[in-house]
Amino acid sequence: MDVAPPGLPVQNDPFPALTRWANEFRRLRRLGAEAFRAGAKHSQMRLKCVEKRHTSGLDLKEMAEG
Repeated sequence: MDVAPPGLPVQNDPFPALTRWANEFRRLRRLGAEAFRAGAKHSQMRLKCVEKRHTSGLDLKEMAEG
């Protein structure tokens, strides 16, 4: 079976439908991984903002008063 770089058709492929399905699966998996990484990065940034807010001087004063 011939091998082609991603995005290029395979010549003389005996299973063209299977190859299309596999390529689509790889594409969706890559998009999902990119979205997951972007979501994780957003969550980390949000967590840092929350940590800064809770350790700021204003919050400590409010905690001492309350």
